[in-house]
Amino acid sequence: MSEEATKSKPLPKGLFRAFTVKASGPMLSIRFNIGIAAPVPGPEGIPDDQITSFVGIINTGQPTSQLNKKVAEKLNITPTVLRGHEVYLVDIYLPNRIRFSGVPMLPVEDPNKECV
Repeated sequence: MSEEATKSKPLPKGLFRAFTVKASGPMLSIRFNIGIAAPVPGPEGIPDDQITSFVGIINTGQPTSQLNKKVAEKLNITPTVLRGHEVYLVDIYLPNRIRFSGVPMLPVEDPNKECV
């Protein structure tokens, strides 16, 4: 996580975090560092020092989320079955500490890449 993200504190109720990405033309994908962790209950998530940072790729045309098996092994998480598909359930932390909790991600195997 970035130094700025590690300094962020929970916001008072009713406030929110957001960020904007700007480009001079069409964007097929967006790459930036994100945090990945096993899902935890509650609104706060886990401490920053327990979140592992990876390169995240937001593909604007991709209908599903995918997690490289190398990343899952590094996080020591195992797949579960959801709606008949094997998936990893993870919490995703964006650079400004926005958390998406319990995101189902399809396993993908690419030995040359260590990204989400």
